[in-house]
Amino acid sequence: MNIKNLINEYLGDTELQFIRILENITKGNEFRVYLVGGLLRDIVLGLKPNELDIAVEGDIDVLIKLLSDNCSIIQETEFKTFKLKYKDIFVDIALARKESYIPKGSLPNITVASLREDLSRRDFTINALALEIYPTSSNYLIDPFNAIKDINEKKIKVIHADSFKDDPTRIFRAIRFSERLSFALDDKTLKLLDQDKNRIDALTPARILNEMVKIIDEIYPLPILLKLQKYNIFSHFLPLEKEINVLFENNKSAISNWDYFILYLSKHINELTFKESMNRYPITKKTRTFIRNAYNLRRIIKEIKNSSVDRLSLEKFISLEGIIQPSFDAELSLSPSDEEIIRDLILRLSHTKVLINTQDLINLGIQKGKKIGEVFKALRYKKFQLTLKTKEEEIKYIRDSCF
Repeated sequence: MNIKNLINEYLGDTELQFIRILENITKGNEFRVYLVGGLLRDIVLGLKPNELDIAVEGDIDVLIKLLSDNCSIIQETEFKTFKLKYKDIFVDIALARKESYIPKGSLPNITVASLREDLSRRDFTINALALEIYPTSSNYLIDPFNAIKDINEKKIKVIHADSFKDDPTRIFRAIRFSERLSFALDDKTLKLLDQDKNRIDALTPARILNEMVKIIDEIYPLPILLKLQKYNIFSHFLPLEKEINVLFENNKSAISNWDYFILYLSKHINELTFKESMNRYPITKKTRTFIRNAYNLRRIIKEIKNSSVDRLSLEKFISLEGIIQPSFDAELSLSPSDEEIIRDLILRLSHTKVLINTQDLINLGIQKGKKIGEVFKALRYKKFQLTLKTKEEEIKYIRDSCF
C-alpha cells in the first residue's frame, strides 16, 4: 500500500499545502510530527477525510509558534491540544501523550509520551494509525495494533479491556463508527460494551450531549439511534420507551436536525419527564425556544380540536403570535395528522397585519400609550378571526368597540 499516493489522491490542495508547511518546519527542528487517526483510516478505506489530525513528539509550543505565521490559533486546551485554521480548513494538533483516568470515566490526567504510547490510549484499533510527515519519502504506516487488519475485516475493536471504563463516551463512538462505516463490533468489544454501559451514568450531561450532537450530525443518524436503543444505551440518560422513528428526511424546516430530534423526543416522552430531563443538559437558548414553541402550539391545536379556532382566546392568540415560522414547519412534519389545523393557523396569522397606523388611532381619539398597544392587539386578534379585511372595517371596529 503506497500511503503517500493515497494521501495525495484523497486530500485536498489546502490540506496538502499545510502538510508541506509542516514538512519544512520539521526539517530544522527537534520534534517529530505525524498524521494520525481517522484521517488515515478513511484514506485506507478510500474515503475523503473530514478531519486533519496531527500528533507531535517534542516541544509542541515551538511548533505552534512556527505555524502561527501561516495559521490562526482557534483553541488551546489544558491537554496541550490546539485547533488551528489554515486558509479554509481546520487542523487539530496534539502533543503525544499518555492518559490516566482517576476515577474511571472522568476526564484524563495527561503526561508526555512517545507516539507508540499515544496510539495505545486511542479508542479503537482502526484509529490507532500514524504516518510520520518527515522525511517526505516515508511511506511506512505505523500500525502497532493491527488497524489495517481490522479495517480490512470491517471490525470495531477496543485496544484494551478497560477502554469503556476509562471513557464511557467511547460507547457512543463505537456505535457511531460501526454504523457510519458499516463495520461490526467484534465479540470482545460488544461484550465489554454491554458490561460497562452502566458507566454512562457517571458521565456529565455536557459530555453525553456532545456525543449525541455528533450522532445527529452524521449523514444517516437514525440507524445509529436505533442501535443505541437496541443496546439499551438510552436508558442511562434519557427516558425513551418507544422505538425511535424520527424521519430526518422529512425535516423541511429551517430547524437543524438536532433541534428536530429534540422536538421529536418532546412528542414521544411525557412532557414533565421530558422537561426534567432537558433541564439537566446544557442545551442552547435557541433549542429551548423551539421546545417552548412546540408545546404552546400543541396545546393550541388540542384546544382547537376540542372547540374551534374561532373560539380561541385572545391570550392563546398572543401566545400563537410568539411562535416562529420554523416551529410551525417542524410541527407539520412531526404531526401530519394536524396538518389542516396548522396550515389554517399559518394562513390566519398571515392576515393579521393591521392596515391602520398609530396616527390613525390618535385621529380617532385613542390616547397615546398603553391603550394604543391594546387596540392594535385587539385588531390583530379580530383579523386572525378573519372578520376584518379592509382599513374601513378596522376603523369601524374601533369606533364600535372603543367608544
